[in-house]
Parts: sequence; structure tokens; C-alpha cells
Amino acid sequence: MGNDKKDDKSPDLEIVELRIQMHTNMDTQVEFTADQIDNKKVSGKYPLLCTNCEYSKDILVHKTLNERFDTFFNRTKFYNFIVASKLKKNQKVSGRYKKDIVRENIIIMLNALFPISFPIKDQITLMDEGNLDFINTIRNLFKTDEYTYLKLNKPSTVTQVIWLNTISSNPIYYQLYKKNKNYYKKVFDYVENVNSKGIKNVVAEDISDIEKIQLISTLVHDVKTLNQKEEWILHFLVKGYKKNTREYNSFIKEYVTKFINPDQQTAQYYNYGQGQPQYEKQFVESVPEIKFYFKYITEIVDFLPPKRISVDSQIAETLKIAKDTNNFTEFRKIFGGEDRKKYCDLIRLENGVYEIHLGVAVVGGKVSKTNYKFFCNYNSHRLGNDLNYLIKDIEDDSDKIRLYSYIDLENVKDTREYAGVVNSSVKRNDAEAEKEMKREKEKGLERGWRGGKTRKKRKNNQRTRRLIQRDFKEK
Repeated sequence: MGNDKKDDKSPDLEIVELRIQMHTNMDTQVEFTADQIDNKKVSGKYPLLCTNCEYSKDILVHKTLNERFDTFFNRTKFYNFIVASKLKKNQKVSGRYKKDIVRENIIIMLNALFPISFPIKDQITLMDEGNLDFINTIRNLFKTDEYTYLKLNKPSTVTQVIWLNTISSNPIYYQLYKKNKNYYKKVFDYVENVNSKGIKNVVAEDISDIEKIQLISTLVHDVKTLNQKEEWILHFLVKGYKKNTREYNSFIKEYVTKFINPDQQTAQYYNYGQGQPQYEKQFVESVPEIKFYFKYITEIVDFLPPKRISVDSQIAETLKIAKDTNNFTEFRKIFGGEDRKKYCDLIRLENGVYEIHLGVAVVGGKVSKTNYKFFCNYNSHRLGNDLNYLIKDIEDDSDKIRLYSYIDLENVKDTREYAGVVNSSVKRNDAEAEKEMKREKEKGLERGWRGGKTRKKRKNNQRTRRLIQRDFKEK
């Protein structure tokens, strides 16, 4: 049921499974399946997505959170929801995969399944800045006192969700970019073995990696003009020969014949009649310093077609070129160019399902009347930590993704135990809290404290109090 075939009951509807990869503030990656939902048990395994019919927000808004989980995970209920949406919005469905419909449907689904009710009333965040009017329209539709709990190392409450829906924030494209960049770095390191001043000067130039590789390629373009075996290997590395292609096999045979067994008698001793595997074995053993090449071309297979196919035609074309030639020049231009922060379409996996990635912040434990007070204090300071796997090696600070810190609520015995979190203006119902507030106030008066040592600090403290008091009133 997880392929991209149209639903048998209504051939005009395209209903597919959606694989959601969650990258959490616990430095883990978890797939969002029915087993991960702690709120209730739902049938099915993966959430479903309709790619060519708009969801009706009005239908979803009247459902409880548990009913919404059922809607998106139960195939029969999801189908009924789509048919009802089609009728309610008077839609004429034709064709497959509509970019705008897919984007808005996912935004609606994420808001429906992840109502961010605290630390503050918030909404699902997108990395791109497009379609803001639509997002603002639905931001308050699913604001309730219901919370989404996930089964991680323990039942955990979702406090933040970011759809990583730009080229530069998508973990697949980021990892592919980084693997390619690291490969270039190792190629430049290998240049130290090459006795060529011209090539070393290129590496030392203050230009991009892509430009360096292109210049080196021109210098070692024709192996017939190269005499050193180190230059031949450099040619092999910058050319990016793919395994088991005619060019790859031909190069290895020539290299082995020229540098390893130039003598015909030795060649017979190695018994070349065994075929290409024997050439390759000798080649690999003779240049152990380029093992990084074989590791690289093995790892990138998981990111390229047919295992993953971008629905975005521009990205798809660059990755097809990369798959066929190992040339990532055009992909790197897109990843590092002006379009890197724009919305990118979904990735389609080889079994026909689609894939998206989320940054998800959680806190350990579930909400209670006691720790709820802590949440409001905790959020007022916007504690955060970096989503480490995404920000490493990113040159532009604006590309960094920040998630709220992970805190285990079950270890919170006193909301005042976290330094810098308590704000005495927060109203608390228990008598001990009232006494503590009174004591703090008296201490402040004794020290001559009036909410801050400077006018600016007093103003900021007053603003913080108003925001927190407003959050409590909304609750």
C-alpha cells in the first residue's frame, strides 16, 4: 500500500505514504510512525498524503487530536476525509502531484498532528519564507490544550517542529553536499603527492573548491601527456570515474599495464586472463592512499537516483548528471546559490513513497499541573541548542537551525532549580510559591532593585512579565 499508485476506489486521487524523518534535540533521528505516537494506538504504520486534492481545514478543525491521528494514519478514514474535502471545496481533481497542493496539505497535516500548545502557543515553522499568508491563516486553527506525545526514550512532549523544506536545510541534500565537499578536500590533500608546481598553485589559490577541481581537471585532462603515476591517480580522482563503466575499466587496465606490470612476462605471471577484477585488485592495492574514493562512491549511492528522486526538476536533473558522471558541479551551485533557501519539492523514494524531514524538539515526560509552570518560565528565556548534524561546516549563520533544549521534566522537582529560568512575576497558585515571591521582593527592595540596574533592563524585564502573564491568560 506504500507505492504511488492511485487509490482503487477513486482513480483520480493520488494517495501515497509519507515517510517523515524526525531529527530531534536529543541528537537522534527517528521515523514518524504509528508506533511512535503515545497519545493513542492508531491503525496503519505511516501517515498518508494526497498529492492532488486540497485538504479541508474546516473538517479537521472539529476533530480531536486523537481523531486527527486516525484521519492521517488509517487508510479508510483518510480516503473518506479526502472525498469529503473534495466535495466541500468543490474540487475537480486531475493529473498527479501538484506542487502547491502538496505543500499546503503537509502544512495543514503538521499543524493538525503537532499542536504546539506550550511553552507558548506557537505554530509549525518552515525554513522557507514563501506562502506566509496561508500559514498565518491556519496558525491558530489547531490551538488547543492537547499535546502530542512521542515514544522516544520515554514518553516525550513535542515543543517545536520545523519543516526542513529548503535545499540547504534538507538533510539529504546537506549530507550529499558535505560528502562531496569532504571528497574534494581529500583530493586536494592528495595533491601533496604530485610533483607539479602548477597543480599545487591551483590548490593554494583563493577560489572555490569547484573552480579548483575544474582547473586541476584541465591540467591533467589527457593521461597520454602524463608521465608520473601520481598525476594519473589525480586524473582518476578529478574525473570521478564510476565503477564498472568502460572508462573506469579502461583506465585501470592502462594504469596497471603502465605502472605495475610494464613487463610482459610479469603480466603473464599475474594471469590477466582472470579478467577485470584482477586489474582492479592490483590497482586498489597499489594506491591505498585513495581508499577514500571507493568509500565515497559507495556512500553517495543512497542519496542519488533511483534510491531517491527529487520531484524538483532542477535538482533532479543535477543529481541525474551526478549519478551518471560523478560530477556534482551543478548540484553544488544550486546548494550554495541564491535558491538554497527557497522551497524544494519532496523526495520520492525508489518504492514510490515520498519523504520529508523535520527538526523536532521535545522535553522528557508529559505535561502536569506542576511542570506546566516550569514550561512557561523555560520558554521565556528561549533556551536553545544547535541541531548539530545540520550546522556543521555551514558557512552562512542564517542556515543554522536551532531547536529548544532538551529537559527531562520527570527530574524537575522544583521549577526554580534551573538557573536563569525563574521569573518572579509568574503567578503561582501554591502557598510556598507566594511566600517565595514575597521573600524575593523584599530582598530586591533591600538591595534597591527595581526590576533592573538600568532603564533598558527594567524595560526588558517588564516586557517579559507582560508576555508571560499573557501566555497564562491564554491558557
